[in-house]
Order: sequence, then structure tokens, then C-alpha cells
Amino acid sequence: MDASNINVVDYIPEGLTLQDANWELQPDGETATRIISSIESGQTEFVEITFLVTQNFQGIVNNRSEITAATAPS
Repeated sequence: MDASNINVVDYIPEGLTLQDANWELQPDGETATRIISSIESGQTEFVEITFLVTQNFQGIVNNRSEITAATAPS
């Protein structure tokens, strides 16, 4: 079964600033979203995101994202 209108949310790690026009920064400033139009059943979709590292940031960056919604054919 294919999926469409797939909403992906990225939780922006501390020390990074979103620098990617394909993603929409949310009002909270801590998340970005992107809609993937469709993915065929059994396929994989790689989605890139670009950040700018804040000046003087030191530490380890752990980034995570998740699919929060999608539409499946009825």
C-alpha cells in the first residue's frame, strides 16, 4: 500500500540552525517540517536536511526526526 502526504518532523538539536529551503521552520523554533508527496509500498525515501552549526558550539549533535502523519489509499 502506497502512502502520500507524508509529514516529516525534524527536532532541531541545540547548537544548530536550519539552513534548508525544503524544510519549514515551525513557530517554536525547535522543529522543522517537510511534506513528502508519496512513497510507494516497499520503497525507501532519503530526505536530507541542512543546518548551520552555531559559532562556538562544542559538543555532540544527535538529530532525530519522525513521520507524524501520512495518508494511505482507502
